[in-house]
Amino acid sequence: MEHLLRTIQPFLLGSVFLLIYLAEHIYPQRKQHALSRHDFRNFGIGIFNAALTFAGGYGFQLVITSLSRHHVGLFNLIELPVYISLPVQILLLDIFMYWWHRINHIIPFLWQFHHFHHIDEEMNSTTALRFHAVELSLSYVARLLVFPFFGFSLTAILLYGLLFLPVVILHHSNISIRESFDLRLRKLIVTPHMHRIHHSAKYVETNSNYSSVFPWWDRLFRSYRKYPSGIIRFGVDETPRKPA
Repeated sequence: MEHLLRTIQPFLLGSVFLLIYLAEHIYPQRKQHALSRHDFRNFGIGIFNAALTFAGGYGFQLVITSLSRHHVGLFNLIELPVYISLPVQILLLDIFMYWWHRINHIIPFLWQFHHFHHIDEEMNSTTALRFHAVELSLSYVARLLVFPFFGFSLTAILLYGLLFLPVVILHHSNISIRESFDLRLRKLIVTPHMHRIHHSAKYVETNSNYSSVFPWWDRLFRSYRKYPSGIIRFGVDETPRKPA
């Protein structure tokens, strides 16, 4: 199962990215300027990050496999049916990503790296590739501090990755989507209109809608914003130091 997931992941994600990238150029939500230069720069960052993620991810998978082999963590100690264990793990992984994202906005040290992602003023699918290498490295440190406690399986982590990356690419995209459909869709996943509010240059809007895959955590932890206060301008006006 794990070997199959590792094998199909690059092909699936590459195909999803290509489809969304083409769709947002055929049916764009908003007109963008100097798009080729913008996309080329983000692709370059993405290629560097892919190499970093491959190296970090390989080591990370070895650690997770070793922890599972030695029955470290709650899910390795409690015997649950797979059809219960996997969905629960995926939900917990998504809650972890919510709080890791939110903490990157709260703590100034982390924000100085995460804001590299937010300064993109022409947000589209390539913005999903634009992360500071230090932030990506620190995210592995955070996972190694948290994941052993829960004992997440490698299967759950790989399955979550197959959900996480396509949704992240979609909600960063400039694809045109009707607001009525977007509102219905965000009952299940984070949507483009919802995440565009998070990329607003306005302080109170930047500090909202932190969810990655499932949108429910913003409602649960009171960071959900349904509509922007006006026309969204992407970028950063000031350095957020606490959640709105």
